[in-house]
Amino acid sequence: MIKIDSGIPLTPRKVAPGSAQKYPFSKMAIGDSFECEPGKHHSVKNCATRWCRNTGSAFRFSVRVGPNGPHRCWRVA
Repeated sequence: MIKIDSGIPLTPRKVAPGSAQKYPFSKMAIGDSFECEPGKHHSVKNCATRWCRNTGSAFRFSVRVGPNGPHRCWRVA
């Protein structure tokens, strides 16, 4: 029979050594943005979605063509 325990906190996820965060999502304030590498805007959007889900963050990001041409990623909430 398996014993059920309660009140034991969930341990935080471990980050693999050497896996630096590629994009600065955690450091961004609302209205901040950064330019995406050419052709990588889909990757940035996927990384932002995955980062929000994995960290439980309420941040929201939008990746669009910037006013001067290249794609940018904005924190919108």
